[in-house]
Amino acid sequence: MFGPKPRCFRQAMPKKMRRLALRCLLSAKVREGDMRVLEGFDLGAPRTKEMVTVLSSLTVDSPVLVVTAESAPNVVKSAANLPGVKVLPSNLINVLDLLTYRTLVATVPSIRNIEEIWGK
Repeated sequence: MFGPKPRCFRQAMPKKMRRLALRCLLSAKVREGDMRVLEGFDLGAPRTKEMVTVLSSLTVDSPVLVVTAESAPNVVKSAANLPGVKVLPSNLINVLDLLTYRTLVATVPSIRNIEEIWGK
């Protein structure tokens, strides 16, 4: 009769606080030298070897968060087999991923997109 009732202990975080946390993390990545910026990914076909050469030329070890301006299926498929590499579009970037992945590799349009969304 008085069985368990599920309860959510999640607390809502204000939008201004999330924005401030994201800004602080991005500035910390830049300050510590853990952010690399590219003009863009020109992957004609999804090949893991090309992604490995791009990351090795940037002298990036894992874990790596790759941020693109919009959804890029070739980049996602190229990084799918690499351990410690995650690809996200810039509108889905969050604090947890920035804390989890040490190095951030972003394209210039994705940085502009992040500034537009979170820089207000």
